[in-house]
Amino acid sequence: IKIGKTYTPPANANWGGSRVDLVGISCYSSQDLIHWESRGIVLPAVTDDPSHDLYVKGVAERPKVVYNSHTNKFVMWLHIDSMDYKANYRGSY
Repeated sequence: IKIGKTYTPPANANWGGSRVDLVGISCYSSQDLIHWESRGIVLPAVTDDPSHDLYVKGVAERPKVVYNSHTNKFVMWLHIDSMDYKANYRGSY
């Protein structure tokens, strides 16, 4: 999606204020910033451990992915929190 001079992947569309269970973090890629391809869920939620950071009832938002050319790996950074936003974890996964 292009608005003015800014490209935004379709997954960033307005979520409407509804709370849904965490499924995982999806990733998208584009070779031209116009056509986007879903790469699927690259960091899945955890369904069987309520104490896990990525438990389905938690919050995971604003993921960023960078490529580290020294290790040849992608690194994801995101905000993880409890449903009441009191945990406020940040870190790479």
